[in-house]
Amino acid sequence: ELHSLLRGQHFNAKGSPDEGYYVGNVPGIPRLGIPALKMQDAGQGFRATEPGTEKTTTAWPCMLALASTWDDDMVLLVASAIGTEFKGKGANVILGPSINVHRVARGGRNFEYLSGEDPYLGARMTSAYVRGVQDQGVMAVAKHYAMNEQETNRMTMDAHVSRRVAMELYYPPFKAAAQADVGAVMCAYNQVNGTYACQNPDMLNGDLREIMGFKGFVMSDWLATHHTDGLSAGLDQEQPGVIKIPMIGESSVLSDKALENVEWAFKTTAATHTLTSMFRFGLHDVNAGCSPPECGDALKSDQTKSTTLGHKHRDLALAAAQSAVTLLKNERDVLPLTKDKVSKIAVLGFASWSEKLPYFVGLGSGYVMPDDSAKTPLDAIWKRASEAGIEVLAPNATDDLEEAKALAQSADVVIVVAGAPASEGLDRKDLFLQDGSDDLIAAVASIKPTVVLMQTPGAVLTPWRDEVAGIANLFMGGVATGEAWASFLFGDSPPRGRLPIMMPASESDVISVGEEDEVQYSEGLFTSYRSPHLKAAFPFGHGLTFTSFRYSRAQEVHTDCPPSSACVALN
Repeated sequence: ELHSLLRGQHFNAKGSPDEGYYVGNVPGIPRLGIPALKMQDAGQGFRATEPGTEKTTTAWPCMLALASTWDDDMVLLVASAIGTEFKGKGANVILGPSINVHRVARGGRNFEYLSGEDPYLGARMTSAYVRGVQDQGVMAVAKHYAMNEQETNRMTMDAHVSRRVAMELYYPPFKAAAQADVGAVMCAYNQVNGTYACQNPDMLNGDLREIMGFKGFVMSDWLATHHTDGLSAGLDQEQPGVIKIPMIGESSVLSDKALENVEWAFKTTAATHTLTSMFRFGLHDVNAGCSPPECGDALKSDQTKSTTLGHKHRDLALAAAQSAVTLLKNERDVLPLTKDKVSKIAVLGFASWSEKLPYFVGLGSGYVMPDDSAKTPLDAIWKRASEAGIEVLAPNATDDLEEAKALAQSADVVIVVAGAPASEGLDRKDLFLQDGSDDLIAAVASIKPTVVLMQTPGAVLTPWRDEVAGIANLFMGGVATGEAWASFLFGDSPPRGRLPIMMPASESDVISVGEEDEVQYSEGLFTSYRSPHLKAAFPFGHGLTFTSFRYSRAQEVHTDCPPSSACVALN
């Protein structure tokens, strides 16, 4: 029984759980009143792994989109709603939030990371997210601890980072999670300064527990446990634990045989950490829920129509996406679109009309398929434009450049919807928009005022930015992406987002993905806006709205000004 608390079960070699189970499963001990731990991914909501359950959970805006709201209350509310859906699905542990501070712009999982490029922003957002989820009786797991800033060679790469840089730049979101009483932390695949994260005593016992004050349990990322020595270093639980391999049988690092050679004190300490979190969250009482494999009904339930704190989840998904829309440029007040300014608009770009809803969500373990309420940007814009008495011109579901130019010629304003994909497991090959979008934008911008709507997983290049009239960005906005664009374009929901990252001026204005076995964090603290050498097309924190502001008569004031501060009064 003790050993069963130190590892997961019911995971197969194909990379999915057994039917009626979750991505992570720690069996309960009924005679002791200890329930099962039921863990599920998490990037944009509850990930469907049970056969036939796609589209039964809300595809929320990605973590980076939530970061771009700069709104603790919004993040807390969305996290609460996600917790509601996890609970409705029978899960009691969410494998999130992902909170690594971005280092490389081409990071394949940047869309999953709530911190963006800033440790303070990340700490604020992390605290709100953890509180929101855990208020619903679902345990949060802060990940991936630590220095997991790229996907290239993620299982083996060795991040060499100074203690000051770790403490000041990459650790603050994890410290905020610990201070918010997060239930668990997930250690990463990679090595840090020569030792794998999941068997690194300096990181786990020293930094995480002693310095940050973490009181929960540490689980490994899936297949990130390398040796039983991890238990003495601060690891408490192997995930996914026991894996069923055809023709071979069951396999795990922390097998019964291997654990027989581990000191009793290390095993009981690890089990105590896990049990303490379980009992602290009340998972042993009314919150226990179903017991796998008898969780089929919960896993098949439709959570998209749920309500949390008086908010319907569909409405909240739209409000969150609207709050994440970030206006980067609005020359000559081309936006918002009104009948007195335009009578015809052309809506172009593969991402505008494709029924596959490209760039609404990211790929990998955090993938959540948008349900059938999702509208393409074209459909949503068309509906709203008709209400305003504005005609919409659109291509015949083709990428023909000549047709696009002809439509642009007939319109007053051109809207181009473009995006870029990203996935766990590989870093992006470049920072360009996909589907020939750069060529399309350049072609139509020379004909009529053009507004570019970008659906992105992180930083992108904008070589045409000086030629277009308007640019807005929405980091993978989930099920309500199309409607968020429509409400933004017509001024129903003014843009409120601010960039949580820097949009680089060129490919050379970013830190490159490390291809070597040892990745030197030689730039130290000077990533993103902190670097005097990296130029921004649009800086960290940038975001416009439809209102003009003017400041005048700035004066330094000394009354009621805190020590070591400079205070300024403005008109």
